[in-house]
Amino acid sequence: MDNSAVAGIYSSLASGLCGNRKVKNARTNWPLTVPVVILSPILVPLIFLLFLVLVILAGLAISLVYLSIWILWLTRGKDILFVYSDSPIWRDYMLTEMLPLISSRAIVFNWSERRAWKRWSLSVLAFRLFGGHKAFNPLIVLFRPFRRARKYRFWPAFREWKQGNRQAVERLKVEVAQALGLPS
Repeated sequence: MDNSAVAGIYSSLASGLCGNRKVKNARTNWPLTVPVVILSPILVPLIFLLFLVLVILAGLAISLVYLSIWILWLTRGKDILFVYSDSPIWRDYMLTEMLPLISSRAIVFNWSERRAWKRWSLSVLAFRLFGGHKAFNPLIVLFRPFRRARKYRFWPAFREWKQGNRQAVERLKVEVAQALGLPS
């Protein structure tokens, strides 16, 4: 082989034009791979630390809401958060059957009037924390000192109500009455 043929093969290998795509891709990713490999011992603990801080802050926020409810609500005899809406499916039932059971002990919210809610009030924060994103309306949340809140979600029961099965709603009513120590 003459020198020009060797030089041609060498130059095609060096430029990644040898037909092997893996060599070409490895060359283009190389500038990105080096900083990631070098910085990973720093970035992984940093990301873990950030995650840990977020978990601790979320735990503190939840604890602060609980503590505020125990101090501000329970001392005034308010141990229930009651949320309903103007839905024709459950409005009448919730206002005539459930609200009279708990009205003296409840903080009442109408989901249909949520635009008028004070965004950072304790009751709205409690609703957002305990209501979640699914099946949050109608809802009864029962608070007890130094215990986790008990949630009674009526939406699945009213879904059965629409299909003619009233037992699930009545079962929830009995559960709430028993939890409150009321005759069912």
